[in-house]
Amino acid sequence: MNPSKSTAPSPRTSGLISSPYVVLMLMLILTVIGTLFVRRTVLKENQEHFHTAVQSTRRDVDERMNTYLSAMQSATGLFSVVPVVDVHQFRTYIDRLNLRSRYPGIQGIGYARRVEAEKAERFNEVLQRLDPTYRIWPEGDRPEYHVIMFLEPMDRRNRQAIGYDMFSEPVRQAAMSEARDTGQPVASGKVTLVQEIDPEKQPGFLLYVPVYQRNVPIGTVEERRAALMGFVYGAFRMSDLMNAILSEPAHQLLDVAVYDGPLRAENLMYRSESATPRASPSALRSVEPYEFAGHTWTLAFTPSPKFREESRNELVWIALAVGLVFSLFVFIITFNESRARREGENTADDLRRSEEALRRSEDELRLITDSLPVLVSYVGADERHRYVNRAYEDWFGIPRESLQGKHLREVIGEEGYKTLQPYVETVLAGQAVSFEAEFPFRDSEPRTVSGTFIPQHLAGQADGFVALIADISDRKRLEDSLRESESRFRNMADTAPVMLWMTGPDTLATYYNKSWLDFRGRTLEEEIGTGWADGIHPEDLRSVMETYLLAFNERRDFQSEFRLKRHDGEYRWFLNRGVPRFTPDGAFAGYIGSSIDITERKRAEQEERFMAEASTLLASSLDYNVTLNRVAHLAVPVLADWCAMDMVEPDGSIRRLAVAHTDPEKEKFAWELWERYPPQPNATHGLMQVIRTGEAELF
Repeated sequence: MNPSKSTAPSPRTSGLISSPYVVLMLMLILTVIGTLFVRRTVLKENQEHFHTAVQSTRRDVDERMNTYLSAMQSATGLFSVVPVVDVHQFRTYIDRLNLRSRYPGIQGIGYARRVEAEKAERFNEVLQRLDPTYRIWPEGDRPEYHVIMFLEPMDRRNRQAIGYDMFSEPVRQAAMSEARDTGQPVASGKVTLVQEIDPEKQPGFLLYVPVYQRNVPIGTVEERRAALMGFVYGAFRMSDLMNAILSEPAHQLLDVAVYDGPLRAENLMYRSESATPRASPSALRSVEPYEFAGHTWTLAFTPSPKFREESRNELVWIALAVGLVFSLFVFIITFNESRARREGENTADDLRRSEEALRRSEDELRLITDSLPVLVSYVGADERHRYVNRAYEDWFGIPRESLQGKHLREVIGEEGYKTLQPYVETVLAGQAVSFEAEFPFRDSEPRTVSGTFIPQHLAGQADGFVALIADISDRKRLEDSLRESESRFRNMADTAPVMLWMTGPDTLATYYNKSWLDFRGRTLEEEIGTGWADGIHPEDLRSVMETYLLAFNERRDFQSEFRLKRHDGEYRWFLNRGVPRFTPDGAFAGYIGSSIDITERKRAEQEERFMAEASTLLASSLDYNVTLNRVAHLAVPVLADWCAMDMVEPDGSIRRLAVAHTDPEKEKFAWELWERYPPQPNATHGLMQVIRTGEAELF
């Protein structure tokens, strides 16, 4: 007996046994390839989504920090208009800012007074008049002190800081010295605030804005050091600050960590509650430097649990499930056919059993694919439908029995076939393909679809492909509508004959139309945020800001009049009106407003007031010397910087009745010039020439 002959299966038996498993292996390999392709697409989408979220969060951090800086810079204006600011004036001003509701995250805004060593005892007496427990601390002799004098709102934390000499601590001293020497706002490094009186302490930092004496030159470093009065500063608890900034739902997709300088554990200032110290995959991790007020932080962004929940990772599992289902389907069919051939079905009972098994397999496949939310079909190499799910049947409005065996062109029409033909040819060449395309939909408007075609191979050749198609028309229509609405608004605004503007819910300007930008001679990037305030006349800025911020806090209409600098340097009067705007769901979205040039109206009103007052003065006294002297002083400075009244006497001589100027010393100087150099009768220009000719003269 030949052992090898008795144990080796016949070629026919071996082929029958192994072919279904070979098919299954090939199908599983193709499923893995298709799943990897979908996974790569999803990863790319996640990376783009993550990058967009990082940029949005960074932009909001920047806008919020600039809002805090604007609040402190506006507080310095109080010291520039009030000679001596007391605690009640400072408290009233800060109360109007409404820090807790409009500037969440800031511990307080204060004022630190510069005190020379020889005046320290006297300053202690000033502090103790505010509160007998206040004193300069820590104790010790130093060349100068920078003592916290005011700090609002005055809660239990901020009360602890009154009297503290911030110049006694190196990190604070470095930031204050830089702000003093440059005249610019400067943020400190990582510190523990003296307000941290609870066992659980947060890292913090301080933002300093220097305050100089009025009417004193500050052009050089030495002049700024000599003119320094103190600092308006903001105290920030880092966790409170970042939690306030990141509380918006749009920022819940990221975990954020903030470091003071390099990315080291000892420099950590803040980490999101859901974040962990573990490293994240490099593809979804962003570490960026952030510069603010002369100081550099490092911001580290990683995906939050919510980001992972909202990512489309389920598509990978759908692709895998579809591939496995089809692999199983093909395997079952191949296995059943192989078994049928192997058993040599010769009876009707065997045939019925095979058909029943096939129906069960198809039923199982149909049950799985009908539950998927996308259009699923299997198209053979002849481009005829072999299988469709319920979503496919419903979308085309054709029963699946009628779809079975139909060519693609018959189902989707000639126009639709031309759209899909390049992708069909690609997938039948053995390459998976994804696409977005406009697709004709029955007798209505075309629909936008997103599709993925995954090739299926049998015996080394393309046997067909799996088509996964999703209708994204509604999403595309919404995106197009938003773009069209924004474009229509900007075109309308840029052609309007008035100057239009908009702000966001954080008080910062977000838009100016072409009329505004042409008047200012600046770009949109220069005007948005707080850049517009550079053009307001210094005498009007404080009232403009107070009117705007009070209305902003109460969400009401407002109007104000102010002078705005034109591109040629001339100030023009404007009437500014603003109204709050809200989203369809009632959320406050900021303000929209207009500004109208009223310079000519203001001049006319000024001239009318002058004429009315002059008429009253002319009728108020019979003594023309008194009357004309009053009229001369009335004309200054409304109509001119100087005004003189002269009268021709009967003998032809000239008698000066009045001289007016805002400066009394210059009036005296004008009288002295008149007495020393009286007008010459034969002069060919000036006063005598005007009297002789009766014609006005400009010189």
